[in-house]
Amino acid sequence: MSINGGDGVWARFRRLGGKDLNEGLHGLCALGIGGLVTELALTRHWQKWNQGLVWLFMVLLMRAWWILRPFPSARSGPNAAQRRQANRLSAIVAAGGLLGIVFHVNGNLSAAPLDAAYGRLWESMPAWQQLWLAVTMRVGPAPALASGALVLLAGMIWLLAKVESGAV
Repeated sequence: MSINGGDGVWARFRRLGGKDLNEGLHGLCALGIGGLVTELALTRHWQKWNQGLVWLFMVLLMRAWWILRPFPSARSGPNAAQRRQANRLSAIVAAGGLLGIVFHVNGNLSAAPLDAAYGRLWESMPAWQQLWLAVTMRVGPAPALASGALVLLAGMIWLLAKVESGAV
Protein backbone atom coordinates (compact mmCIF):
# COMPACT_ATOMS: atom_id res chain seq x y z
CA MET A 1 0.00 0.00 0.00
CA SER A 2 1.41 3.39 -0.91
CA ILE A 3 1.26 6.44 1.27
CA ASN A 4 -0.37 8.54 -1.42
CA GLY A 5 -3.16 6.26 -2.54
CA GLY A 6 -5.67 3.67 -1.55
CA ASP A 7 -8.48 3.52 0.93
CA GLY A 8 -6.37 2.25 3.80
CA VAL A 9 -5.04 3.79 6.96
CA TRP A 10 -3.09 6.53 5.22
CA ALA A 11 -6.13 7.70 3.28
CA ARG A 12 -8.03 8.05 6.53
CA PHE A 13 -5.06 9.81 8.11
CA ARG A 14 -4.83 12.31 5.25
CA ARG A 15 -8.51 13.08 5.47
CA LEU A 16 -8.34 14.13 9.15
CA GLY A 17 -11.79 15.50 9.34
CA GLY A 18 -15.39 14.74 10.09
CA LYS A 19 -16.08 11.47 11.83
CA ASP A 20 -12.44 10.37 12.23
CA LEU A 21 -11.30 13.59 13.91
CA ASN A 22 -14.42 13.65 16.08
CA GLU A 23 -13.97 10.07 17.29
CA GLY A 24 -10.24 10.56 17.80
CA LEU A 25 -10.77 13.65 19.95
CA HIS A 26 -13.44 11.86 21.97
CA GLY A 27 -11.04 9.00 22.58
CA LEU A 28 -8.17 11.29 23.57
CA CYS A 29 -10.42 13.24 25.94
CA ALA A 30 -11.62 10.02 27.54
CA LEU A 31 -8.04 8.77 27.97
CA GLY A 32 -6.96 12.11 29.41
CA ILE A 33 -9.85 12.27 31.86
CA GLY A 34 -9.36 8.66 32.91
CA GLY A 35 -5.62 9.17 33.34
CA LEU A 36 -6.05 12.30 35.41
CA VAL A 37 -8.68 10.68 37.64
CA THR A 38 -6.34 7.73 38.16
CA GLU A 39 -3.41 10.00 39.00
CA LEU A 40 -5.50 12.01 41.47
CA ALA A 41 -6.77 8.86 43.15
CA LEU A 42 -3.30 7.30 43.38
CA THR A 43 -1.89 10.45 44.96
CA ARG A 44 -4.86 10.62 47.36
CA HIS A 45 -5.71 14.13 46.22
CA TRP A 46 -8.53 14.72 48.70
CA GLN A 47 -6.69 15.34 51.97
CA LYS A 48 -7.64 19.06 52.26
CA TRP A 49 -10.66 21.05 51.14
CA ASN A 50 -8.77 22.75 48.29
CA GLN A 51 -7.54 19.37 47.04
CA GLY A 52 -11.16 18.29 46.80
CA LEU A 53 -11.96 21.11 44.37
CA VAL A 54 -10.26 19.26 41.54
CA TRP A 55 -12.82 16.46 41.86
CA LEU A 56 -15.61 18.98 41.23
CA PHE A 57 -13.77 20.16 38.13
CA MET A 58 -13.32 16.56 37.01
CA VAL A 59 -17.09 15.98 37.30
CA LEU A 60 -17.73 19.12 35.21
CA LEU A 61 -15.18 17.95 32.64
CA MET A 62 -16.79 14.50 32.44
CA ARG A 63 -20.20 16.14 32.03
CA ALA A 64 -18.93 18.28 29.15
CA TRP A 65 -17.41 15.20 27.50
CA TRP A 66 -20.66 13.28 27.98
CA ILE A 67 -22.70 16.07 26.37
CA LEU A 68 -20.50 15.88 23.27
CA ARG A 69 -20.32 12.09 23.06
CA PRO A 70 -20.92 10.55 19.65
CA PHE A 71 -24.21 8.84 18.94
CA PRO A 72 -23.62 5.92 16.56
CA SER A 73 -27.29 5.79 15.56
CA ALA A 74 -27.85 9.54 15.25
CA ARG A 75 -27.29 11.42 12.01
CA SER A 76 -26.12 14.54 13.80
CA GLY A 77 -24.19 15.28 16.95
CA PRO A 78 -25.07 17.59 19.80
CA ASN A 79 -27.12 20.66 19.02
CA ALA A 80 -25.88 24.23 19.41
CA ALA A 81 -27.22 24.61 22.97
CA GLN A 82 -25.43 21.44 24.07
CA ARG A 83 -22.18 22.63 22.47
CA ARG A 84 -22.51 25.98 24.26
CA GLN A 85 -23.11 24.19 27.56
CA ALA A 86 -20.02 22.04 27.02
CA ASN A 87 -18.01 25.17 26.19
CA ARG A 88 -19.18 26.89 29.38
CA LEU A 89 -18.29 23.85 31.46
CA SER A 90 -14.86 23.63 29.85
CA ALA A 91 -14.26 27.33 30.56
CA ILE A 92 -15.07 26.74 34.24
CA VAL A 93 -12.69 23.76 34.28
CA ALA A 94 -9.93 25.79 32.62
CA ALA A 95 -10.36 28.53 35.23
CA GLY A 96 -10.20 25.85 37.93
CA GLY A 97 -6.98 24.53 36.41
CA LEU A 98 -5.45 28.00 36.53
CA LEU A 99 -6.62 28.32 40.14
CA GLY A 100 -4.93 25.00 40.88
CA ILE A 101 -1.65 26.29 39.46
CA VAL A 102 -1.92 29.31 41.77
CA PHE A 103 -2.68 27.03 44.76
CA HIS A 104 0.29 24.80 43.97
CA VAL A 105 2.74 27.67 43.52
CA ASN A 106 1.42 29.35 46.68
CA GLY A 107 1.85 26.10 48.61
CA ASN A 108 5.43 25.81 47.39
CA LEU A 109 6.13 29.42 48.34
CA SER A 110 4.72 28.79 51.82
CA ALA A 111 6.88 25.70 52.32
CA ALA A 112 10.05 27.31 50.97
CA PRO A 113 11.35 28.80 54.25
CA LEU A 114 11.48 25.25 55.63
CA ASP A 115 13.52 23.95 52.67
CA ALA A 116 16.91 22.49 53.57
CA ALA A 117 18.75 24.00 50.61
CA TYR A 118 17.07 27.41 50.27
CA GLY A 119 15.47 28.02 53.68
CA ARG A 120 18.26 30.14 55.15
CA LEU A 121 18.61 32.24 51.99
CA TRP A 122 14.89 32.54 51.23
CA GLU A 123 14.20 35.98 52.70
CA SER A 124 17.21 37.52 50.94
CA MET A 125 16.25 36.20 47.48
CA PRO A 126 14.47 38.45 44.97
CA ALA A 127 10.80 37.72 44.38
CA TRP A 128 11.35 36.53 40.79
CA GLN A 129 13.85 33.91 42.01
CA GLN A 130 11.50 32.73 44.75
CA LEU A 131 8.71 32.39 42.21
CA TRP A 132 10.97 30.51 39.79
CA LEU A 133 12.02 28.05 42.51
CA ALA A 134 8.38 27.51 43.50
CA VAL A 135 7.20 26.97 39.91
CA THR A 136 10.04 24.56 39.11
CA MET A 137 9.33 22.64 42.35
CA ARG A 138 12.82 23.18 43.70
CA VAL A 139 11.08 24.23 46.91
CA GLY A 140 7.82 22.80 48.19
CA PRO A 141 6.08 19.52 47.48
CA ALA A 142 3.38 20.53 44.99
CA PRO A 143 3.86 20.00 41.23
CA ALA A 144 3.07 23.55 40.15
CA LEU A 145 2.02 22.84 36.59
CA ALA A 146 0.10 19.60 37.23
CA SER A 147 -3.17 21.52 37.26
CA GLY A 148 -2.38 22.54 33.72
CA ALA A 149 -3.74 19.12 32.73
CA LEU A 150 -7.21 20.47 33.51
CA VAL A 151 -6.57 23.44 31.23
CA LEU A 152 -5.35 21.11 28.48
CA LEU A 153 -8.35 18.80 28.77
CA ALA A 154 -10.75 21.75 28.86
CA GLY A 155 -9.12 23.02 25.67
CA MET A 156 -9.61 19.63 24.06
CA ILE A 157 -13.30 19.68 25.01
CA TRP A 158 -13.60 23.16 23.51
CA LEU A 159 -11.94 21.90 20.31
CA LEU A 160 -14.26 18.90 20.29
CA ALA A 161 -17.27 21.24 20.44
CA LYS A 162 -15.83 23.18 17.50
CA VAL A 163 -15.36 19.98 15.50
CA GLU A 164 -18.92 18.95 16.33
CA SER A 165 -20.23 22.26 15.03
CA GLY A 166 -18.35 21.88 11.77
CA ALA A 167 -16.29 25.03 12.40
CA VAL A 168 -13.03 23.06 12.17
